[in-house]
Amino acid sequence: MLILPAREGFDVDFDAIGSQFASKMEDFERVLDEKMAELNSHIERMTAMGITELESRLRRLDIGIDTVRRQGGKQAERLQRQVQRAQRQAERAKERARRQAERAQRKAERVRERARRQAERRGDRRVTVNVGASATGKQAAPQATDAERKMILQMLAEHKITAEDAARLLEALEG
Repeated sequence: MLILPAREGFDVDFDAIGSQFASKMEDFERVLDEKMAELNSHIERMTAMGITELESRLRRLDIGIDTVRRQGGKQAERLQRQVQRAQRQAERAKERARRQAERAQRKAERVRERARRQAERRGDRRVTVNVGASATGKQAAPQATDAERKMILQMLAEHKITAEDAARLLEALEG
């Protein structure tokens, strides 16, 4: 507050007022500088805290992203292994089926040969064994015996072959 000297008339000492004003302005500037310094310090602290919090959240986010990437990669690898395992199992099953069909065919040939020999020993002329070509130039298809059919059906019942394999074998036996 500015205090003017109480004098009669309008004699005012402007120098005194000016020096008081200058002194008050200096005090005001000093207080203002102090307040600005406090405000700057507060802003710097708040900014540092905000940056720290932000960095912390970003680290958690990075960890989360890395975890997701890692887990996703693991899942993809696991699925890849399962697909490969399923492919190997399918290949093994196919190979087993092929071997079973070959064994069944060999067994059917042995049974057919045994039946032919038994028929020859008995002198049964009804059993025909096709060796070579017929009169038309085509090889006649051998007829399946009941024993061969039973053997194929037994293998099917024992789950040694599939229904498709049994159908193919019976079809091959019938010609």
